[in-house]
Amino acid sequence: MHGQTRVVRADILDRDIFEEHPKTPQYTSWTRTLFEKLDQATGDRPWDKPIFPVPETARAVSPTPQSAAMKAIADGKFDGIFGDAPDRPSVLYLMAQNAPRQPFIELTNSEPVRPAVYAEPVYPPIAKAAHVHGTVDFHLTVAENGAVKDFAIDSGPKMLWQAVNIAASNWKFSTDDSGKVVHGSIRFGLNCAGDSK
Repeated sequence: MHGQTRVVRADILDRDIFEEHPKTPQYTSWTRTLFEKLDQATGDRPWDKPIFPVPETARAVSPTPQSAAMKAIADGKFDGIFGDAPDRPSVLYLMAQNAPRQPFIELTNSEPVRPAVYAEPVYPPIAKAAHVHGTVDFHLTVAENGAVKDFAIDSGPKMLWQAVNIAASNWKFSTDDSGKVVHGSIRFGLNCAGDSK
């Protein structure tokens, strides 16, 4: 096999790395040898962390690879190992240079009045992980002191209800609006493809 490209199916790779049995000969696993070489080149257990630097802000990181290994990946030198797979290392490297889009929350409607003091809901981490997004519709009554009373959810993804309820408990309206019934909507978006409503 010296000098030739070897293609390893992902399920075999996973089995070799994570499901070794006690009788697996220590030096006969090609994949173990590959990852030992990656350990030496990039640090201990490189599969436990992103191999490409991923920016946390909207600014993209420099597309210039920081090491010879990163340059080789960016130049596509390892793409052939992955056969016809669509997610080639060079493509993944380029995609990692752009910051992920951040989720957003916006009060899209509050009629007939808006809160004078508005606390934005917190996007529940489990809802983000589950790709739950959408609009939560609610109504409430303004109390004599401007606080919220009789708050109720009318519709929307249930995973987002508690976040809106908690936030609404901190809203304040003008005391001039006492007794008014307010109908509102809060939109949770993930900034993903298809997240348009």
